[in-house]
Amino acid sequence: MNNFSLISTFFLTLLLTIGLFFFIRASVKERTEKEKLILQVSRVLLIKQIKNYFEKRSYQVTSNQENKIVFEGTVRPSWFLAIFLSILSLTGLLCLGLILSFLYQPLTPMFLSLGILSPITGLFYWRKACKIETVSVSFEHSTEKIEDNSTCCILTGHRDEIAQFKKAFSL
Repeated sequence: MNNFSLISTFFLTLLLTIGLFFFIRASVKERTEKEKLILQVSRVLLIKQIKNYFEKRSYQVTSNQENKIVFEGTVRPSWFLAIFLSILSLTGLLCLGLILSFLYQPLTPMFLSLGILSPITGLFYWRKACKIETVSVSFEHSTEKIEDNSTCCILTGHRDEIAQFKKAFSL
């Protein structure tokens, strides 16, 4: 292999390794969103339905004010994602070690042993992903003209939780 192709392969592998690092970091990133919903249910009935829904999903009410309800629950990390990220990390580190071993052959065993570090990725994900998630539901008087039995609420929480909520309430 000529020197030019080896160096270009090294830089491409280095770029992929940097991308892998940011992908792993993004796996535990906060993804809070806010969504305004108008439901065709009276406010009293909607509050009861929302409380039942979040209690079934292992959330507890932490604050119950007149126009705002705050729920908290612990999000469990995914075994699949922890293993998947560790495998991706192992593959990336072995590729980087292989390219480095071509560039500097005396340290080949050390470069190829970089794969030993891959379980750290799974531990990083496991510790950071296990966190307390907060979902708040606030009710407002809409300035838009809506029907008498409709309720306008603003749901603030993790985007996956909002998607599940919309799916459960057929929105």
